[in-house]
Amino acid sequence: MPAGMAVDAAGNVFVADSANHTIRKIKPERLVITRAGAASQSGSADGAGTAVRFNGAGRLATDAGGNVFVADLHNNTVGKITPAGMVSTLAGAAGQIGSADGAGTLARFNLARFQSVSGLATDAASNVIVGDTYNHTIRKITPDGVVSTLAGSAG
Repeated sequence: MPAGMAVDAAGNVFVADSANHTIRKIKPERLVITRAGAASQSGSADGAGTAVRFNGAGRLATDAGGNVFVADLHNNTVGKITPAGMVSTLAGAAGQIGSADGAGTLARFNLARFQSVSGLATDAASNVIVGDTYNHTIRKITPDGVVSTLAGSAG
C-alpha cells in the first residue's frame, strides 16, 4: 500500500510501501528495487538493506544531498536513508508517543493514528518539516536531529 512518495534530483521515485514496511525505489528506467526494509517484517532497526525495520513507513521527502526521509508512523520516528543506503533514526524513539522537542531520541511525535501524518518536506538547509497531525503542530528537525515546534500547540 503506497503511503508516501518523493522524487529526487536524479528522477528516482521513492515509495513508502506501508503494508510491507519497506521503501521502494523506482529508477527512471522503470527498475523497481527495495531500498530499505524487508517485506512483511515490521519493527524498528537501523542499518542497511533488508536488516532495516520500519513499522508503517509513511510520508517521504528528499533533500538536495540525495537523502530520503521517512515518517515511520507506528514507531513515531523520522528516519533518514543516505544515498549509500544507510538508514538511521533521525528523531523520536520507537514505540514512544507524545510531544516533546529535543535532540534525537529525546523528541516525541504522535504520528501513528490512522497513518495520517499530514506531511513531510525538506527546506534548502536540509531541515525536515513534519506535520505532526495528532499533536496539532508543525515541527522542524535539523540535519543533526534536533526537533523544535514551529507552530501549533500539542493537546
